[in-house]
Formats: sequence, structure tokens, C-alpha cells
Amino acid sequence: MTNDERKAAIQRFGYTEREAAVLCLAALHSGYFLRRQCNAFLECQRGGNAERLIEQGVFQGHLRVYQSANRTQTSHVGAKPFFTAIGKKTTAIAVGVSSSR
Repeated sequence: MTNDERKAAIQRFGYTEREAAVLCLAALHSGYFLRRQCNAFLECQRGGNAERLIEQGVFQGHLRVYQSANRTQTSHVGAKPFFTAIGKKTTAIAVGVSSSR
């Protein structure tokens, strides 16, 4: 499966092309990303775009957000249907995220 095919599969969940690219990249690596990485990838300043992406991902059950002691928020892509859509097997790390959507 090519990255373009993966992004198209992610877009079917309602994400934009740019959001799908961010999520595809994160999912193909560790599944974890920081908001600032998302902002850098989307070439935007702090605020709206990354926040909307993370909120949508959490709402759909594709993402979980963890907050560290220093208030850094880490997002994790981990829903089984999400990984199935991009042709990647889920890992043990993904087990804790809701797979109902």
C-alpha cells in the first residue's frame, strides 16, 4: 500500500488531506506525536489546526492524549480500524484505544 492510498483511506474517516498525512506518518512510526510536531508538519502556528485534528481524533476514537508531569501533551494513534484502513497490523500499544469506530 502506498502513502497516497493510506492517506485516502484515512480521509474516509473525515480528515483533510493534510491531517491524513500527519496521522499516516505518526501511525507508520511509533504512533505517538506532539502537537508542535503536528503544527510543524502542517506549517502552521500554535492553535487551531492541530487542536482540531486532535479533538476530532479523540472524538472518533482514533487518538488518545496523555499529559506528562510538565504538561506536555502526547497524542497516540492506536485504533484498530485506523490501522486496518492503512494496511498495518496493530501492535500491543494500540490495544488500549477504543476500536468501536
